[in-house]
Amino acid sequence: MVNLGSLLFCLAAGTAVGAIVVSRNGWRLGVRREEKAPPRTLVANLIRDHFRPVAIDDITISERSFPFRVRADLQRAIDRLFGSKTTIRHFCGVRQDYSHNTLTLSACIASGDHNPPVAVPPQYEEIDVGDEQPLRCLKNGIWFLEEGPNRSVVLLTAVERYGESTGIQFQIGTVNNADGTRLTQQFFRHLEESVLKAESYRGKILSLEQSPHSYS
Repeated sequence: MVNLGSLLFCLAAGTAVGAIVVSRNGWRLGVRREEKAPPRTLVANLIRDHFRPVAIDDITISERSFPFRVRADLQRAIDRLFGSKTTIRHFCGVRQDYSHNTLTLSACIASGDHNPPVAVPPQYEEIDVGDEQPLRCLKNGIWFLEEGPNRSVVLLTAVERYGESTGIQFQIGTVNNADGTRLTQQFFRHLEESVLKAESYRGKILSLEQSPHSYS
């Protein structure tokens, strides 16, 4: 009887220890999984770091909207502009979950803890312009630019209205001074000149179509 009681006691103690070990291992696994989750990069932090030591209150934002039909010309304009004397310090896509409104630089800067815009890999859409290869057009993205001592940010995003995209919007944020004003004027002038030239479709036969789900 004594031996049987000792055996039962040892089995019970071993089960309890096993449960503790499993519990501890499960807790450790949970911690490790939580530590492996990649941190989100807030666009607001990227903008503040880009303009530092200039305060965000000293930044001015200007915008211009364009119809979807000139996406190809706008993409070519961006490729030429940002590949010349302007240095791209950083570039990324932008995402804000559960948002049905047009994303703006103001929303990126003043983001709170609830659903802030975060940096993501950029997304492109291939547009047929009648060439041998389609043109890759950016869906949305933000550039952190430097030209000499002057820094700026440019945000490209779709104009959203009641959940539908109605055009393309460019916003540029610069320091509120004479150089910032000059950069803004040069940027929009370059885009408008590219649209007026219409290089992507000039000399080609266009077929006008209407999508049943969206207007463009």
